[in-house]
Amino acid sequence: MAKTYVAFWWHQHQPYYKDPLTGTCTLPWVRLHGVKDYHGMAALIGEFPEIRATINFVPSLLVQIIDYVNGTGEDTSLRLSRKPAADLTADDRRHVLGNFFTANAEWMIRPNARYADLLTKRRPRDPDIDAAVRRFSDQDLLDLQVWANLVWFHPTTVEKDGALQELLLKGRDFTEQDKSEVLRRQMEVIADVIPLHRRLEEGGQLETTTTPFYHPILPLLCNPEVAREAMPNVVLPDEADKNEEDAREQVTRALAYHEETFGRRPRGMWPSEGSVSQRMAEIVREAGVEWIGTDEQILERSVRQQILRGSRGDVKSADLLYRPYLLETNSGPLAAVFRDHNLSDLIGFHYQRSTAEDAAKDMVSRLARVKPSGDTPPLVSIILDGENAWEYYPRSGADFLRALYEQLCDHPDVEPVTVSGYLDRFPPGEKLRRIFAGSWINHNFAIWIGHEEDRKAWDYLYKTRRFLVEQEQAGGLDKESAAHAWEEIYIAEGSDWFWWYGDDHHTEQINEFDDLFRRHLRNVYTLCGAHSPLYLDQPIAQIATASKHSQPRGFLRVTVDGRITSFLEWVDAGHCNLTRSGAMDQAGERFMRELYFGFSETELFLRIDVEGEKDLVTQKSDALRIRFYSPREAAILVEDLYAETQVVRIAEGRVGDGPGPAAAYDHVVEIACPFAALGFQENENVGFYVELIRDGAVHERAPRLSGIEFAVPSADFEKIAWQV
Repeated sequence: MAKTYVAFWWHQHQPYYKDPLTGTCTLPWVRLHGVKDYHGMAALIGEFPEIRATINFVPSLLVQIIDYVNGTGEDTSLRLSRKPAADLTADDRRHVLGNFFTANAEWMIRPNARYADLLTKRRPRDPDIDAAVRRFSDQDLLDLQVWANLVWFHPTTVEKDGALQELLLKGRDFTEQDKSEVLRRQMEVIADVIPLHRRLEEGGQLETTTTPFYHPILPLLCNPEVAREAMPNVVLPDEADKNEEDAREQVTRALAYHEETFGRRPRGMWPSEGSVSQRMAEIVREAGVEWIGTDEQILERSVRQQILRGSRGDVKSADLLYRPYLLETNSGPLAAVFRDHNLSDLIGFHYQRSTAEDAAKDMVSRLARVKPSGDTPPLVSIILDGENAWEYYPRSGADFLRALYEQLCDHPDVEPVTVSGYLDRFPPGEKLRRIFAGSWINHNFAIWIGHEEDRKAWDYLYKTRRFLVEQEQAGGLDKESAAHAWEEIYIAEGSDWFWWYGDDHHTEQINEFDDLFRRHLRNVYTLCGAHSPLYLDQPIAQIATASKHSQPRGFLRVTVDGRITSFLEWVDAGHCNLTRSGAMDQAGERFMRELYFGFSETELFLRIDVEGEKDLVTQKSDALRIRFYSPREAAILVEDLYAETQVVRIAEGRVGDGPGPAAAYDHVVEIACPFAALGFQENENVGFYVELIRDGAVHERAPRLSGIEFAVPSADFEKIAWQV
């Protein structure tokens, strides 16, 4: 009896978290998934010599892995893990308690008694992070530092490491030496991720493939109009433009980097989000890609034929889905395989609720029921993310995958293969004249271009790109700066930023993703020696726009002397606690702690409470800038912040020759400025934020991800406020 072949294709991907200008990495997921899934998934394949599989690596993920290996990559959580618990500042402790429980509670926290106790002590539903800081001792924090890293080791690593096993048994009262051992071992595992894949590929068990460099939606880069194929009534971005040259760059660089990293040029490519179009296919084939993959719904619409399933989910038209196709393009034929949506989702979303043995048995029985027909044996393509699902499985899915691989090894009629291995033995004969434009989610691009927030993000990207092109054409940009600026554009083209815009998906880290996207665009202007537009400082995601501050309740009478003259001076001011502006806030040295704002009938007043004492020696380069983005762009600059007398001026947007701003810094920073000097009129909505400038660069922003907003008061403001 002819065999059924199954191609497992695991897609390994994380967004590009690093800011190239600062070198900082905001989120820890490359490191943590590297220790657990990227190493563990390959290690499990290595345990079964008969198993063949394909693993896809996004190049921008590889860049970040290599940064950790070389010691040039460090995320905030890693830096604070390395820091002795007793030396953690108040801000450090807020970050630790806000971020060191970001693991699956059911399978990663609660099975470990001490980690579970620390979660209970944290009271995760209590928004008062400062109260949690007071509850945690230095030893509590040290234990948390260890557990937040220890639980991310994959079972295949722990099973071979006696030191890690001893730490898991110890469970509590860890020492700084214990923590150092965990972090040292963590770096060793990450350093073996790429070599392990190379060894498996050289041994014939594994095939590695690539994705366009920064994971862009390639069809939308080539031509945003293709979104209309699946969504005829979609509203496209106002600034929509074709950027085929960027698409080519993302593809050619990906192939070259993969070859440099793994020692061989990839034959296959997983298009970001399985997103395909006819023009995209031509570009990747032109670059030398031999085959691609996407979802079964794309196949249905390409051949205009429905894939029918029986009551158990089995595909009735196996000869339609379970075969490779040869897509005709102007660049030559391109092979394509199409994932079984149902089987892939069983692993991704359902089997975690079954025992490992039962889930594996169900999968193998489904594969065995595929009936070969014709001369070519069937190829069942099971394609899904290689890291996200396992957080919801016991032991990171190790038991399930071991049971699955073992049963497949023993089955006489089902054989695992790499995609290229199958294509070499059974070249595709069925031709596909044209491929439908869509992605692996609902066969369209709605997630990435279907919402107002998506369109705004695309508009910002297009405007920034055109600005860069104009700067190059004007000849005012050196070669190195231009290269760095283009890198920022390519990063911003990644699909992940657009994934979180709109109401399709939710994450507690939306503010971070929103800020990272806009930061990359702002970096383009910085590299060109220009100020970025103020709209790039404002959140795109609507969930991020709600600033957590109160409003003024009455007119203020402030003496600008840098001191709190009396309790009544600021009692009616609006207030924003800058230490509570989000669990993902950057930890480390902070200057601004509290912000108060208000007004008289004619003047705006600001007060900034700071951390620590005024230093006259080491901080002489500091300045404060109050940036207004509404109702018009303007800025107040307070220079010589640590001098005896501050220099304050309207740096942008001054109106008229009347009185200007005043400022003083002693115990607090106080600033006053007439509304007339800024041109702000009664009842206009004002929006602003404050920046600390150090050595010419923005060192700190408050609020970090949003702004302070209020209305310019009318003469009867107090009467209205009292009635409300």
